[in-house]
Amino acid sequence: MKLAVYQMEVVTAEPQQNLTKLRETLRQHEADIYVLPELWSTGFCNKQFQQLASTTEDIEAEVANLSQEFNCTIMGSTIKQTNQGITNHFTAYNRGKCELQYDKIHLFSLLREERYLVAGQRMGFCKSEQNGHYGVGICYDLRFPEMFRSLAINGAHCIFLPSQWPMERVDHFRALCVARAIENQFFFISCNNVGMLGEKMKFAGHSMVVDPWGKVLSEGSGDQEEVLLVTINPEQSQQVREKITVLDDRRQELYQL
Repeated sequence: MKLAVYQMEVVTAEPQQNLTKLRETLRQHEADIYVLPELWSTGFCNKQFQQLASTTEDIEAEVANLSQEFNCTIMGSTIKQTNQGITNHFTAYNRGKCELQYDKIHLFSLLREERYLVAGQRMGFCKSEQNGHYGVGICYDLRFPEMFRSLAINGAHCIFLPSQWPMERVDHFRALCVARAIENQFFFISCNNVGMLGEKMKFAGHSMVVDPWGKVLSEGSGDQEEVLLVTINPEQSQQVREKITVLDDRRQELYQL
């Protein structure tokens, strides 16, 4: 399975420009799965979320068409208007059809995301004929190990994590991506943004593809837009789990004090 992890410099509040960048990437790099950053179509333009949410349906329809045209899966998160409010909404379009939707369940309290987003209420897990069993998280979700252990127990062999992680905490990002892969014995694919948000926040890049042993197969730079092309075999996850039986050896009955 060939991955194209698009470490993108998102153009803030310009969905059509970002869609054009995606089209160019699809034309230039052949892959089975294309992974995009968190809020890849708009970035974190919080005050414009209400206005821009109206564009999401058209953007997602075009992504569905592109996934069919290029015979691939395209995944990432956008903003979406729901009856409860606006969510940070992950979609995976597989050859024209949406095979997974997930709303970010952990909102980042440090930046008070709860002021303009509502949290999702369920996990993101998919059993795909083409893409295998995989789970998803979005950015801040990375800090919650229980979430990824649950996905592993349910059979996920790969995790995809779109992010807009800042440079000031890049060491946390890199360490946690590797840790999640090792402790759950699956592939961990993170796709981070690069560039600036305003004048103060610099995004970290360092998108990563980590194998079930914790080996970093590919890693992006800290400041360049680029595409990581990596071929993986999801079956390696099960092979590692059979060699070191971490999930089977858990003592769940003792973990509550």
